[in-house]
Amino acid sequence: PIKLIPQAIIDKYELEKFVENGVVYFEVNKGMYGLPQAGKLANDQLIEFLNPHGYNECPITPGLWRHETRDITFCLVVDDFAIKYTNINDLNHLHN
Repeated sequence: PIKLIPQAIIDKYELEKFVENGVVYFEVNKGMYGLPQAGKLANDQLIEFLNPHGYNECPITPGLWRHETRDITFCLVVDDFAIKYTNINDLNHLHN
């Protein structure tokens, strides 16, 4: 949501023109492609950030994450991201 982005960033990158229903939408056309360790670096950052909040990567399925007690699962593969949830509060927990 646009409300989570600092105003200085919104102004610098003129994000208002990309807002729809209060959310900023972008398509990623380029990432860290070509950097062999990009996936590992991104995954390490996810582990560091999400584990303290109860999210753990599934041991058998790399890129699939689940919460310890909440009914929410998400998957990150390269630059594709999908979330499955049954309760909006669980989604808000991941978002916050």
